[in-house]
Amino acid sequence: MKETFKKYKHIVVVGIIILCAVICFAWVGYDTVRQSIGLGYREIINDDYSVLTDSIIDEKGVMQQITVKENTDFYGVNLNLHTYNRVCFGTIFVDLLDINGNVIATSSDDMTTIKDNTFKRFIFGGKNFLSEKDEKYIIHIYTKPKSEEDKIALWKSEKTVENFEDIKENGEFVQGTLALQYITKYVTAGMWKYYLALCAILLAFLIVMYFVIFVAKAKMQTIFMIFALIFGFVFTIYAPFKAAPDEYVHIASSYYKSNELMGIKNSFDGQKLLVRKCDAKEFTKPINYNAFEIQQMYEGFFSTSKGKTELVAVNAKVAQVFAPLYWVQTLGITLARILGLGFIPMIIFGRIANLLLYVVLVYIAIKIMPIYKTAFTVMALTPIPLQLAGSFSYDTLVISLCFLFIAYIFNLTYNKEKIEIKDIIILSLIAGCIAPSKTVYIAVVGLCFIIPVNKFASFKKAVASYIIIVSCALIMWAGYNIGVVKTLTNDTNVSNQQITDIQNENTGVTQENKDILNSDNVLQDENVQNGEVALQYDMYTDIGENGDNRNYFTFGYILRHIPQTIKLVINTIQENTVLYIQQVFGGIFGEVIVSPVKINWLYTISIIAIVFLSILQKSDYVLQYKGMRKAWGLFVALVACGLSCLACITWTPINYTTVFGIQGRYFYPVLPLIILFFTNDNIVIKKNIDKILLFALAIVNVLIILDGFTIMAVNTKVIY
Repeated sequence: MKETFKKYKHIVVVGIIILCAVICFAWVGYDTVRQSIGLGYREIINDDYSVLTDSIIDEKGVMQQITVKENTDFYGVNLNLHTYNRVCFGTIFVDLLDINGNVIATSSDDMTTIKDNTFKRFIFGGKNFLSEKDEKYIIHIYTKPKSEEDKIALWKSEKTVENFEDIKENGEFVQGTLALQYITKYVTAGMWKYYLALCAILLAFLIVMYFVIFVAKAKMQTIFMIFALIFGFVFTIYAPFKAAPDEYVHIASSYYKSNELMGIKNSFDGQKLLVRKCDAKEFTKPINYNAFEIQQMYEGFFSTSKGKTELVAVNAKVAQVFAPLYWVQTLGITLARILGLGFIPMIIFGRIANLLLYVVLVYIAIKIMPIYKTAFTVMALTPIPLQLAGSFSYDTLVISLCFLFIAYIFNLTYNKEKIEIKDIIILSLIAGCIAPSKTVYIAVVGLCFIIPVNKFASFKKAVASYIIIVSCALIMWAGYNIGVVKTLTNDTNVSNQQITDIQNENTGVTQENKDILNSDNVLQDENVQNGEVALQYDMYTDIGENGDNRNYFTFGYILRHIPQTIKLVINTIQENTVLYIQQVFGGIFGEVIVSPVKINWLYTISIIAIVFLSILQKSDYVLQYKGMRKAWGLFVALVACGLSCLACITWTPINYTTVFGIQGRYFYPVLPLIILFFTNDNIVIKKNIDKILLFALAIVNVLIILDGFTIMAVNTKVIY
């Protein structure tokens, strides 16, 4: 029996995986997908109703002409029905007619489901009647009652509402407009197809990972590559448009560069961006994680531009950053546009390009990492970096470059015997890309100082190498980010020059200064002598419409308000530390400030456990990363984290009590240095558990995807 099991153990285990996965998928489908189908969102068209139509007793019924605006989703209508305080029997029909009276869709329901004086929904076959222009329709409401007593009426306005025509009751035109709501979002049964396809990919992922880890016993970098490609692809098709942090900015920025690549010059004027007409509607949509966005994803997988490639202007925010940060996303978008693909495929192409970049760079990093390969791999495969990699976020390049730099430094420190010129060149190139990508991670370049001096040809060459690497980073940073220093070193108060310009109106006052002059915060002395105006600017009352003070914790303000700044930092640590831990280890993803998707804490704890178990070594392992090198690595990481937090402080309004904008992903580029600080030879294991940890991570990642799906699939909240 034991020999038989040993012979077929992999088949048995795969069978168990399939069985458990199917049960889990079936439960989520029953509990979530079943609930999401039929969810809808209504838009009020006419809320003015006080009288009833004539009773509807036959097929003449009531007719109402309606107009659906251009680019408006339209699935059906809500009508307010009156049953004369009784249960009616029979069938009610609502037909959708074109302007010529031809029936193009119909909806019907049992009249016993009608509640007196209550809106009832009628869906036209689950089809979206989306039009490129304003479209006029006629809705025809009629019944087939069981008896003459089974009559209903509809609520309407006393007079015909503006932009509507008179309604037709039992063949006669009369004044009034029906109480009317459009169903602009609706989840169809197609959600099952999407969910089953997602489940098939996740199940295939688990089976493939089991084979790669336990049967093929692949190398760590190969395991990473297959894991990241499959699971990263899940994020490219699973996460709704704008789902990643600031993805709307990254998409617009990549689109702008795609325009330039395709020869479309001057396509952004600071506020508006030129995009294809077929993409325009999506650019103006807010961030939403709900059942409707999921449906839009799967409905648009195979969409095309349909020839609507003429350019139109839309409001957009384009980031002016280090150009390579958007190179691969730009190529993905451009390829999709050349192929004539629609908006959703275009987004997926850009996301896949970003994912491939992440896989290539981190694959190299894991391959050259001489120690703690498993820990490094685990940290590269948690949900946060994979979600970012499966999006347009340029954090993908930042994280992968930092991982590559750290791995290369460890390779030179613990593996290579002598440092060559090519090593310095490679490190300088990586450092030169990290620094301008995100200023705060210039601190990572300081890790080069852990390379032993005796690995260089001489002490002078060691010092020269350190200087070259650091200088390359500083020069590249200065070339792209010098404006940051000018902004951050500005004081919060109105400058002396501003006040001088305001006082001397004859010299011409800028509009910005006129706004300051005319605001309530500029106090003018009633006694004006010799044309002089006494000004006093009160920064604490300068509040914007959203309640935020228009002044921030700039360096100048911090130096003059140290106690307030210390209190701000302490409050942030007390209130948000747990939140940041969740964000780092995959407990919260999506646009974490605007619309976070919060995952069950159990999965966060599981990820943390897997990460820290991955740094444990067998009892015969000789600890290498220790002493001053480990301390310096932690110092470098803390400096980078500190600079990230400081940057967030500088864009925090002065009336906030906690730092605005800190996100766990900001700590991820240096996470290996933080986690590896806890390596030791006091806690050891008897058996290598690397394979178990990697497969456990695969299982937890799948559960996190399912948990996120259950949150989004039953969410009907829509932000406009």
